[in-house]
Amino acid sequence: MAQLATQGAEYLLAVKANQPELLDLLERTFAACPHYRQAQQQQRGHGRQMNWQIRVIETLPAQDWGWMHLHSLIQVNTQGRRQDRPFAQVRYYISSLRTSASGFLARIREHWQIENRVHWLKDVVLGEDRHRLCQHNSVAVWSWLRSMAINLSRVAGFKSLTAAIDALAHDLPALFAFC
Repeated sequence: MAQLATQGAEYLLAVKANQPELLDLLERTFAACPHYRQAQQQQRGHGRQMNWQIRVIETLPAQDWGWMHLHSLIQVNTQGRRQDRPFAQVRYYISSLRTSASGFLARIREHWQIENRVHWLKDVVLGEDRHRLCQHNSVAVWSWLRSMAINLSRVAGFKSLTAAIDALAHDLPALFAFC
């Protein structure tokens, strides 16, 4: 954090279960604080209907949070329907940024677009987390190859990586056409 501050950088960090004390403190703070800024947004598409609600606390309670330049506490509630099944999720973030609630919502949604367009594809569709590679640079090489497969499928006009795999997996001339 000191390096971020000396370089004039800001942070917006998700707080997850691997930070149980901070997560608990955020949950208690939002439960007790009636004063916050908020924004909402609705999303429809891909068989989903989602409502995003964000709450931002800027006047931090008088306690040591343990983070340099902490300015904002953020709670994001998402709820809706995926494939006709209801869901609800609450996420928490901390940030040194000073922006509006809708500004935080835009930044968090941008992060999730990256997560969904790259990381989810590599983890779920290509099974990156199931691989137990540990020899020398094999992890980096296979990660690079997966990224190339995703990018090549997009350049070829496929909207879905699964559709690209189905279309190209047994079509060597089409695969070599990328070279």
